[in-house]
Amino acid sequence: CVCILNMAAVPMNSESLVDMEHDIAPPAAPMEYGEPAEDSESLQASAEKIFRFLMNPDNFVQLFHSLQSSTRELLGDERYEVVALYALPVTSIFLWTLFVYIFAYFRGRASKESVLEGEMMKTQAKVFQLEKDINTYSKRIKRGTINRSKWNRRIWLALFVGELLMALYFYFVHQPSFLPAVPAKLHYAPLIVFPVVMLVIKKILSFVYTSSVKRAEKRIKHRFESYDSLREKYKKLMEENNHSQVMQSFKNIDAIEKSFKRKAAGPPRRQQQPASQPKPQVIPAANPVRHQTPQPRPNRIPDNGNTAPVRYTKHAPPMAESPYVAPDKKNSSSGIFGAAVGLISGSSEMEELICAYCKASNGEQPKDELKQFKCYKCHKFNGIKLAHSNSEVREERKNEPEEPEAPEDETKKNK
Repeated sequence: CVCILNMAAVPMNSESLVDMEHDIAPPAAPMEYGEPAEDSESLQASAEKIFRFLMNPDNFVQLFHSLQSSTRELLGDERYEVVALYALPVTSIFLWTLFVYIFAYFRGRASKESVLEGEMMKTQAKVFQLEKDINTYSKRIKRGTINRSKWNRRIWLALFVGELLMALYFYFVHQPSFLPAVPAKLHYAPLIVFPVVMLVIKKILSFVYTSSVKRAEKRIKHRFESYDSLREKYKKLMEENNHSQVMQSFKNIDAIEKSFKRKAAGPPRRQQQPASQPKPQVIPAANPVRHQTPQPRPNRIPDNGNTAPVRYTKHAPPMAESPYVAPDKKNSSSGIFGAAVGLISGSSEMEELICAYCKASNGEQPKDELKQFKCYKCHKFNGIKLAHSNSEVREERKNEPEEPEAPEDETKKNK
């Protein structure tokens, strides 16, 4: 390096070559263990020379003149003027412009990506903070509303219980002699002071909770206003950052990965099935055999009565003899048989029911029972309701002439 720099800095003549030969340090002898190293001194001297060359501007001027003279000798005067005046400036400007464009493209791309990433991260942080604030304020509103109603109920309950206890105390227990130093008019002051104090406390607590709820509602409304702009901004950032394309790329890569792994694993092995042998050909017979179709046998009911199923009917089984006894033969029966028939038929002394208004017969009824019925002919009530009527009406009815009895056929029809 030292030799190259010295050659570039000094013009190529005999004197400079002689000076360079004197300046270049001779090769160092092989070091032995324990001897001082001379390489450090030579490196230090070369570093000092490089520093002096860089700090002296005359060396750069001499290097430029040497390059100019060597180029003029190679190209000639005419070509050198063309290159120096036209080609070299244009080429240098073009190369410099190209370098600037390339550097700006990559630098701008990196800066745009970094800006997008930074904006995305900032927007995400704002969204997370916004969600946290909204949750906090909504919980504060809910807690404030619940606590306000809770303390209102507690204060009203304490007020009611305290007033009731004080009223009972002053009515049943308290006497003016308990507090002789206090005027008698002030003995009942707690009945008025206590509710006033409780109402003031209630007002203070409700004011505190109401103010906290209103403040939280105001802040949450402000957060909602900023939420709309933040959402739109994040959507634009996602579009600029090609979020949808990235998600589609992920899907394509996943599909390719699945197909690649499936090919690497190989097709699924199928179980080897035995080769199916062909069935022999069935030749129908000349006289086909006709098999008898099976006929279902009927369920025969056994004739034995012990094994026959019990048959139930909706009607009662018929009796051998009916217990009905004609009315004209109820009292004529005598002896044990007659008594039995009378008990079965429920025979007793009967009395005919005659309407008191139209004298129509309404059947028979035992004498011991109350005679209360509605006439089928005149549709009037008879019997116990007439007991409360006037005795004169009864006598008039008795004095009325009796109507002739209807024939038996008509009475039967009426019945």
